[in-house]
Amino acid sequence: MRSLVFYVGLGTLILLITLVASFVTVDWGMADGYGEPYWGDSVLATEGQRVITQAGCLACHSYRGQLGQVTGPPLDDVGTRLSKEAIEGFIRNGTQIMPSYEDILSDEEIELLAEWLSHFKSPYEER
Repeated sequence: MRSLVFYVGLGTLILLITLVASFVTVDWGMADGYGEPYWGDSVLATEGQRVITQAGCLACHSYRGQLGQVTGPPLDDVGTRLSKEAIEGFIRNGTQIMPSYEDILSDEEIELLAEWLSHFKSPYEER
């Protein structure tokens, strides 16, 4: 007859093996970068990602549920909610919460960022 200590030890060992195996196999078969926001691979997207990172926008805004502290609205569908001109206005002038970036970014960077963000549309928007 086995003691209670044996069964507790065996149960603990099985639980530990299961836990370790779940961490080891969680990423198997997934592409590099899986789950990270996809910004696009065009020149506009590459430059837009550079500017949005450099300007620190992702400290407050989220994209695809990641990044940011969500003090600002999510960027997922900003192009559905706002026109390119409106986005550019927010970047240049700021709001009560968001600072103006007119003295931080060049005119070209602001226009590029507004153009890029205007393409962030809701997948449910009628085309």
